[in-house]
Amino acid sequence: MNPLINYEQEIVIQLNNYVKDLAEKDRFSGAVLLADKENILYNQAFGLANKEQGILNSANTKFDLASMNKMFTSVAIAILEEEKKLSFHDSVSQYIPDFPYSKVTIHHLLTHSSGVGDFFNTKFLEKRASLKKVSDYLPLFVEDRLQFEPGTRFQYSNGGYILLGLIIENLTNLSYFEYIKRHIFHPLGMNDTDTCVTDGDVQLAIGYTNFQFDGSFQEEKTDNLSIRSNGSPAGGGYSTVKDLWRFSKGLLENRLMSVKQTNKIITQKEKIYSDEISTLGYGYGFFVERINYQQIIGHDGGFPGVSNRLDIYPDNGYIFIALSNDDGGGATLTREVRKLLTKHNSNNN
Repeated sequence: MNPLINYEQEIVIQLNNYVKDLAEKDRFSGAVLLADKENILYNQAFGLANKEQGILNSANTKFDLASMNKMFTSVAIAILEEEKKLSFHDSVSQYIPDFPYSKVTIHHLLTHSSGVGDFFNTKFLEKRASLKKVSDYLPLFVEDRLQFEPGTRFQYSNGGYILLGLIIENLTNLSYFEYIKRHIFHPLGMNDTDTCVTDGDVQLAIGYTNFQFDGSFQEEKTDNLSIRSNGSPAGGGYSTVKDLWRFSKGLLENRLMSVKQTNKIITQKEKIYSDEISTLGYGYGFFVERINYQQIIGHDGGFPGVSNRLDIYPDNGYIFIALSNDDGGGATLTREVRKLLTKHNSNNN
């Protein structure tokens, strides 16, 4: 008997037992998918998408993506770079003339090393309902001074990804949302995914949270509808675990761009952390990690009532996705799955 099959069966059993235990303890609500190079090995859902109406989460439930959108934004920029419509090292002001900092490049925005700040502030909460176009986000941060000299360190920046979305729009004469649909979602058959939520016509799992936007804690969980936004190049929008599996396979199979270009975006550009057994860095729109000799690329998505993770294991083709409409459930589950998958790999080295 093939020992790999035994290993995969063992992983599925342990994963199922662990996620069921979390769900029973009200520590996970959402959908989970584990796949190898060819097949979905595990795909289950737990908890409620809408507590008031008693609607269960399912394998096809659409979840808020939060920051996972950044992967789509970086892939779109890489497609345009491969088409020679821009260079990663071009100045941002070349494409957004009103942007005042000529030293900031597209590379800096992609790697969170630009010094551009964030837009999650009181102005965002006040104007959240009116933020429909990418340009609507600019007044929330564009007049702020750079927080450090471009290229000198890593600091996560949602504002930087808004600027990347504007570059896409200015180059293509399409809205950011339409460009992503045409060049990523449609080619990969991601029919249950979008980067925005328009006029409430898409039914998403409602996020339930103990936290307010300002980080304060409340005893009873409440829905996050009052702070959820429409979606942007920096985050939001929605997808399903199966659509994110399609995206991951498309990336691994180089269906959106060449092998060389794919490798550019998933190669570490900024170092964040390292110790004896692990490293954490950032490429172009993807976190790049190594644990027990195993490379992991992907992205998380966190927000009050949202806890997501996509992990792609390029060396052996495993793909793990957790989309959760609660606080921390996806992150908790991911940590356990990583122990299982990287333990096997380290035993083989």
